[in-house]
Amino acid sequence: MLHFHRGRAALAFPATALLLMWIGERVLRAVGLIASAADARLLRLAMALVGALALVRLLVYGLRRALLSVALIAAFERAIVLTAWTVCALYVTGVLSDVTAWLEATQIPLGKTTVSLWAVFTAVTTTLVSLLVAMWLGSLIESRLMATPGLDRNFRVFWGESCGPS
Repeated sequence: MLHFHRGRAALAFPATALLLMWIGERVLRAVGLIASAADARLLRLAMALVGALALVRLLVYGLRRALLSVALIAAFERAIVLTAWTVCALYVTGVLSDVTAWLEATQIPLGKTTVSLWAVFTAVTTTLVSLLVAMWLGSLIESRLMATPGLDRNFRVFWGESCGPS
């Protein structure tokens, strides 16, 4: 339960900051201080950075809930942070669309067909996210099952071993 509260607290700052910046931009547009997208570019930059921070914290929270190995969490955390900040930097500099177009245009021959690097990247990302969600759901179900007071302890252990990871 402590991890749940720590995770919510870690998400509170970026979520609140993002909401306040979004409201602030709307208010500034309504009063006429921001007329174009160019006027709000620093605010948009801050929103992108805080959004990346929120995403990183959300993903790390999910990892901590799904994985028990601290070394594995640390490796995933570094990979998530590096990926999020790289995408954020590419977005802020305006290069993200060029990189995406290059990944879509670069084809890898596989037998009689070709696959784009973007498709490979998307497939790997989708697989990893699906795996992490499945692991998180499995640990959530296991913790609820183990905490059920009316359930015989032997059945809980049997159920956890037969349905859990091998």
